[in-house]
Amino acid sequence: ISQLFNFADQPTSFFYIHFIYLISSLYLPLFSLYCVNEVGSLPNENYYDVKDQAYYLAIDAAVCFTIFIQLVFVIGLRTLGQKLSNPFGTDFEDL
Repeated sequence: ISQLFNFADQPTSFFYIHFIYLISSLYLPLFSLYCVNEVGSLPNENYYDVKDQAYYLAIDAAVCFTIFIQLVFVIGLRTLGQKLSNPFGTDFEDL
């Protein structure tokens, strides 16, 4: 049991933290580009019709909202993981 306690005092490895930052930094822009590409491939032959403009505006707003939610969740999970990596510190959520 003392070996497990000694292992719990070890910090998260330097490589793992930076790898998570790299993956999330690559994922967020690529997800944004994917969403923009999918919206741009919609058929828009009647784009100048008022009813169709409202439809495309709603789709654009939904894509922006989805990208924002992804940004909040990914960065939030990354921050939560960083805070939980040291459970014996002096932060509010520590033991």
